[in-house]
Amino acid sequence: MSQNDLKALADIVESSGADLAAQTEIRAAIAAMIPGLEPGESEFGHTDDVLHLIDQVLPEWTISLTGKAHEPNGHWTCTLRESSWRDSDALLGIGKGPQPHQALLAAMLRVMALQSES
Repeated sequence: MSQNDLKALADIVESSGADLAAQTEIRAAIAAMIPGLEPGESEFGHTDDVLHLIDQVLPEWTISLTGKAHEPNGHWTCTLRESSWRDSDALLGIGKGPQPHQALLAAMLRVMALQSES
């Protein structure tokens, strides 16, 4: 999957969540980048599941999640960094969304896009 495809998936996740077609593409992208890791059907709809997935895809990365909880949708931003002690990371993923899991998943996809070009 190309860098542009991964960025497009991140945009879809930010705007509307991951529908069934996008979930299939996200699972395929993860499986292509990390052999042996095949996320299940419910990996993308809950914050805890996406956090677990990030831990598998980007172990030891720092996750920063900020936002305001408004019903039914908030304003969430996730930043994924290789480390928490420096601000010059070569790879940095930022995702936004009305739900925390959307921001987390979009940020992970953006990191994967950057990794695919290197």
